[in-house]
Amino acid sequence: MSMALDRSSRRVLGVLAEKELATPNQYPMSVNALTSGCNQKTARDPQMHLREFEVEGVLRSLFVAQWVTNSTPAGGRVVKWKHRLATRLAVEPDELAVVAELFLRGAQTPGELRANANRLHPIADQSALEAVLRRLSDKNLVALGPPRPGERARRWDHRLYGDDEAIEPLTAAPEPEARDFEAPPRAPVASGPSLAALLQRLEHLEDRVQDLEARIDRSGES
Repeated sequence: MSMALDRSSRRVLGVLAEKELATPNQYPMSVNALTSGCNQKTARDPQMHLREFEVEGVLRSLFVAQWVTNSTPAGGRVVKWKHRLATRLAVEPDELAVVAELFLRGAQTPGELRANANRLHPIADQSALEAVLRRLSDKNLVALGPPRPGERARRWDHRLYGDDEAIEPLTAAPEPEARDFEAPPRAPVASGPSLAALLQRLEHLEDRVQDLEARIDRSGES
């Protein structure tokens, strides 16, 4: 039986596991409560906007694939839903907490994952988290990917993506292409007269000055 889960299925299962671990008195869950949990704006990445009929459709598919079960409490008319992640994935509560957080928030650094999973089940420190991740990795449920662009820490992610789901690889952003510096073009320099031409003009001016001086002298004598 396929272990691949699409985004909506992971969100529904993550919410069910979160509720069981964090607030067991509110578990199992109705479709209405599940819809609110799927769409809440905190502790979710990406944000989703599922409607009740969409959540019902997801639950029916998960029920057929044996990921969830349902029941109706005695004296009640509202159907309540439970996940079967622990059985299907053969995981312990601390492992379930990590898987649930990866379903709800996507790939995370070890520091983020420990802080987030610890709210669902006690994980004492990073060494304890590493032990959980090793067990999950041995079960082929999680894998360590490269850092995101601009980050140094590598991120853990689950391995239950749908076969046809487009997943962007966590690779470093390519360095900008190196280009040779090109100086801006120079403005054309206007060509001036040559030195010889300037000397010739100077000589001509001197002749004119001498001619004018001679005329002034003659007019003064008359």
